[in-house]
Amino acid sequence: EAARARVPLTGFEWAQLAMAVTDTPARHAAAVVGALGLTALLATVAAALALLMRSRGRARVVPLIVAIALLLATAAVGAVRWTVPDGALDVAVVQVDDPCPGEFAADCPGYIDALVTDYVARSADVDGGADLIVWGEDALPGAATLDAAGSALLARSGGLAAPVLAGVGTPTSPGRFLRWAALFGADGAPIDAYAKRMPVPFGEYVPWRSVLGGISDVGRLVPSDLEAGDDASPVELSTGDGVARLGTVVSWEVTFARAVRAVAHNANGLATLTTVASYGTSATSDQLLDASQLRVAEQQKPMVVAATTGRSAFIDADGVIAGRSALFRGDTLTGTMQLRSGLTPYARAGDLPIVLLAAAVLIGAWIARPRGGRIADDPGVPADVEAPGRANTVAP
Repeated sequence: EAARARVPLTGFEWAQLAMAVTDTPARHAAAVVGALGLTALLATVAAALALLMRSRGRARVVPLIVAIALLLATAAVGAVRWTVPDGALDVAVVQVDDPCPGEFAADCPGYIDALVTDYVARSADVDGGADLIVWGEDALPGAATLDAAGSALLARSGGLAAPVLAGVGTPTSPGRFLRWAALFGADGAPIDAYAKRMPVPFGEYVPWRSVLGGISDVGRLVPSDLEAGDDASPVELSTGDGVARLGTVVSWEVTFARAVRAVAHNANGLATLTTVASYGTSATSDQLLDASQLRVAEQQKPMVVAATTGRSAFIDADGVIAGRSALFRGDTLTGTMQLRSGLTPYARAGDLPIVLLAAAVLIGAWIARPRGGRIADDPGVPADVEAPGRANTVAP
């Protein structure tokens, strides 16, 4: 999993084994060892179960007891409050209807315009007590600059009840652009912004475009290449209760532990802007929330997930989903994020200790591998049976 999350093309961390336990107390172990370490603990339990089924004697249950105890002990340590309260933020997440269900945005004329119209209309009904309104990824039409995007937003809305965090793209050069999670004041002026740092290959850029850009619809659906941002600083918003520092990522990035760890370091809350409309009613939206819960468990900081057409959610600092929306249905979720500052053991150390441990286990297994032809510790193979393809070796 460590290798798959990094290569090729920045890797693919979706579908870690740890995602299977996001709705159980076992997720708390991620605060100590991260999702990668939680995967290792679960794999250890699975190996102990396999050993239980293959071995004889009373001692066969010992590895399973040790593995489960190790998992529970790590989860117990992870459940300790490693972060401390740091204010609160009243948030309204606005989700809109899909203008063209089942179609790519590129095949839906007026797609972005319809999204903005719906966003503005729903946001007009948000209670004025909100500190922040959050829209999804690519909620605003692309603009030459963030200032221009804010001016267009003000012209469309006539002013909003609170600052808005929304997705928008701006060009950097011909055929290249940045994808922002941009914070605009109620007057449309840009306050702060985060540029996505991990583009999606074949979704937001085409590797080796000169060779692969003409394949099927790749060049048509991805006509420009997303340029990676380089700043992991949190998006900051001053409120009556202090300063909210939101470690922000965009869509795909939330599935990468290292990406969220970087933005969460100096943050007291987390935010994810996404759109998963292209995946229809598949499990993708729920899986993205599972990954978000893992990221929260690793950092012990609350997260708001704003999806253009669903699923949006609030996740508290314990990794529990406090509220979620339905797919492809306009909705407004409101809640208070109990902000927290500080660092968990995983936030301090990252994946390196687990990677080193995995390397040590592999090296140890290689050194301790059985020599000769005996198939060791297999109750299904008598000691005098020759191993396939090898000469039988009888121990003295």
